Amino acid sequence: MNLTIIVHYKNWLECLFQTIHKFLFVILLIFSSQVKAQDVNSNNAQLEKILLLKNDSAKVDSLAIFTRKLLKKKGVLINKVEADFILKCADSGLLLAKKVKYTLGEIKIYTALGILYKDLENISKSLQYHEKALQLSLLLNHKKSIGNSYLNIAVMYKLMANYTEAAKYYFSALKVYEEVKDTAGMATNYFNLGTLFQVQDKFNEAIDYYSKAKFYFSKINYIEGVANVYSNMGIIYRDMEKYDTAYFALSQSNELYLKSTTNRSGYLSNSRTLSLVLKDMGLRELEANNKIEAEKHFAEAEKLLLTSINSFPVDGIKNSLIAADWVNLGYLYTVQKRYAESRERLNEALELLKKLDNKIHLPSTYKNFSILDSTMAADTSFSTATRLFHAEQSSTFLKLSYKAQKELLNEENKKQIEELKIRYETEKKDNEILLLNKENAFKDISLKEQLSALLISKLRDEKNKNEIELLSSSNAISELRLNSTQQELEKQRLKSKAEAYELQLSKQERDLKNIELGEEKLLRGVTTGGSLALLLIGLLVFNRFKLRKQLEQKKPYCISERPSVQTFTMM
Repeated sequence: MNLTIIVHYKNWLECLFQTIHKFLFVILLIFSSQVKAQDVNSNNAQLEKILLLKNDSAKVDSLAIFTRKLLKKKGVLINKVEADFILKCADSGLLLAKKVKYTLGEIKIYTALGILYKDLENISKSLQYHEKALQLSLLLNHKKSIGNSYLNIAVMYKLMANYTEAAKYYFSALKVYEEVKDTAGMATNYFNLGTLFQVQDKFNEAIDYYSKAKFYFSKINYIEGVANVYSNMGIIYRDMEKYDTAYFALSQSNELYLKSTTNRSGYLSNSRTLSLVLKDMGLRELEANNKIEAEKHFAEAEKLLLTSINSFPVDGIKNSLIAADWVNLGYLYTVQKRYAESRERLNEALELLKKLDNKIHLPSTYKNFSILDSTMAADTSFSTATRLFHAEQSSTFLKLSYKAQKELLNEENKKQIEELKIRYETEKKDNEILLLNKENAFKDISLKEQLSALLISKLRDEKNKNEIELLSSSNAISELRLNSTQQELEKQRLKSKAEAYELQLSKQERDLKNIELGEEKLLRGVTTGGSLALLLIGLLVFNRFKLRKQLEQKKPYCISERPSVQTFTMM
């Protein structure tokens, strides 16, 4: 009787707990929808303010910063409505950047678009935008942007599992960051190199790069960066089965995440990993028959998983993380032989994953169902028939796990093939455009050559014309010089002629004086010759007057030649 009451009481508590849980779930959903609506309205208002700004580089920067802010705020994969809004901001910025010829602004927008499509899991398109950013960065020779573009391209190749190309771009980025002494860039690059070697299970190399990243993150006092390093190192140590070291690293990471208070999703993701380490530590204690210690670890792991589940709002891709937590919680309950709770959590996870059409976690979900049933089949507290039933169930779920894994691999292969196809088509189109540009360039060169030939011909004509003009000028100068010489000779001739006239005049004057003396003698001696003397004097006076008039007319003609010589000198 007492046992029946206890069972009913336990069932009543479970029902009450489920009711409260569902109630809180609905409240959380309503609250998250209200917050989301407020965020959308706030974002629209901010975008409208930015669009009202003057069309210049400052407006492009504002749009780029706002776009990056929206992407950083999400921190996880985003839904279509959010993606369309971010795309609207980016397109506005890119259009304006091209219009005002702001190349650095184009680089910023292309980088933001690359990040957006990465979050949308369109790796091929993301890579295209990062490559465009790199081309412009190299054209501009902007070192910081070149380093960032190399790093972003490396991340894309890593996601495509092309680790050789990823490493090449990571080291190219590191070289640029070291050249410009960019501590933050170096820290980020070392961190990403750590992740690159980690996914290849090269743990020692990964830890080495993580240690360098931690050093540079600490140097710039970037707490979240150091927290990320500790988190990834914790995962490595767990894979190496160094659970105590992993627990220490992950605990350090959680403390730093709480201090930074900027990356809630990072803290929750790290807590999830820490719960798995605690589960592993509990299993280790069970094997050593330390049940009390094992239960402590299990209880701490359960607490972390429930915190993670209850901390996420229910929207879009975030639900898949809740499903993952439910799967991990189901496994934890299986280990503790809390079979009913385990199946309930696994059913919730399976239902949610099917609703979201999320096939990533399906294989592990079915596998955990298989583990649950195989554990129950091995439990001697059940009847033989029950154990056989669970054994068959375990086999069925294991087959479903393999099938889901195969379908997932096929989809991944199709996706990679499609991405390679798109990349090939894009490269083909780019090459066609490049070829067309080269042809146009050759046409431009040919046209320029023709124009150059015409110009050379024109210059030659002008040269010949100038030579003719110069020859004409030389002839004119020669003529001027000849005229000048002739004028000088004429001047000398006239001067000689004038001197001759002057000599003749002097002689005539002397003769006149002699005549005058003779006249005086004649006047005193012969009166009969007076008339003839007077007539002779009159004739001589007339001749003298005539000669002076001629000399006065010749003098101005000689002086008037000087201006022509001065004119030639000025030219």
